[in-house]
Amino acid sequence: MSQLLDHLKKTPNSTNRPQIAVLCKTNGMRAALEIELAAKYCVTTFPNSEHNLKQLTQGCWDVLVLDDVEIFKHIHAFLAGAYLPIMMLSATDDKEPMLQALEAGVSDYLKWPADKDILHARLRLLVSNKQCFDAQRQAMDQLKSSGARKDRFLHIVTHDLKNPLNSIKLAHYLMRMSLADNAEMAEPLHSIETAISSMNDLIMDFLESSSLENGKTQLDLEAITMEDAIWEAIFRHGPSANAKNITLLMGETKGVALADSKRLAQIMTNLVSNAIKYSPHNRFVTIASSVKENYVHVSVSDEGAGIPEDERSMLFEAFGRTSIQPTDGESSTGLGLWIVKELVTLHGGRLGYEAPASGGSIFWFELPVYVSLTEALAG
Repeated sequence: MSQLLDHLKKTPNSTNRPQIAVLCKTNGMRAALEIELAAKYCVTTFPNSEHNLKQLTQGCWDVLVLDDVEIFKHIHAFLAGAYLPIMMLSATDDKEPMLQALEAGVSDYLKWPADKDILHARLRLLVSNKQCFDAQRQAMDQLKSSGARKDRFLHIVTHDLKNPLNSIKLAHYLMRMSLADNAEMAEPLHSIETAISSMNDLIMDFLESSSLENGKTQLDLEAITMEDAIWEAIFRHGPSANAKNITLLMGETKGVALADSKRLAQIMTNLVSNAIKYSPHNRFVTIASSVKENYVHVSVSDEGAGIPEDERSMLFEAFGRTSIQPTDGESSTGLGLWIVKELVTLHGGRLGYEAPASGGSIFWFELPVYVSLTEALAG
């Protein structure tokens, strides 16, 4: 019986007529159905026995006709993930078997002997449903296959771009060293540096998004002191903040999170770099953490334009873009906040956005508080 699912997923039969399997314990009903349906369908009949149930699993059917609720339940247990229309026939006027069959999941139920026109009409409907399902499944399989090929190609191309980009970085470094005293080259060199940074962000975001979408991102959880994590973020983003005369402030720094240090750094990098990117010159960006119940709450506050209320639903969507633009023409892939959402969710945390009445934006996320073994046993 375990073979039934595999057979149902195969391409339907190559004949022009639909395949009908009839599994009836009543000989008269089985014989009558075979005669009645033979003109329009390829009919295969099976006496109601365990031996014939095994034979039944070796076919690929468009509709299965049964007359026993218990046999249906036995077959239905193997149909998870597959679709096979099932018609139940009953020679009794008792409505209880009909209710049991419908509640168990049969597609249709008819009193036997049935009106021939009604029988054929209902079978046509079931066959049509099966054919539509098969066509949709085939289209979905093709889309999945196409999507997988596209993802592999994108991953390979994106990964391979890292090598020429590293060469450009080296060339830029050498040019800056040799042209340090040439004032006319300062702006072109800065443009090259900005382009390199944008390309690097694009490559890293695409590689990270591919890893997240394919479920390949793994976490190495440990105790992370948020004060250390915030200091690291301020140190890392100091140069880009200084370029816009933006002051990075450290607020309250409480809490020890259970997190992956590398992934937490990615989360902080995306939020802090965004705060700098969308803030005007001569402003402040504040990073703080606190403990709220069983979570460490981390916030990144800026004094930028804020996000219009009707655009906030797009913030954490892949390639979601708002009307707010970076204040110095910096680039954005549209993946940063989506990556933040996926990484926070992977940690079992949560995140959100607030718009203070005073203006600006507050992006926050929460990660589980680290609990030592001693604390866990004491609690």
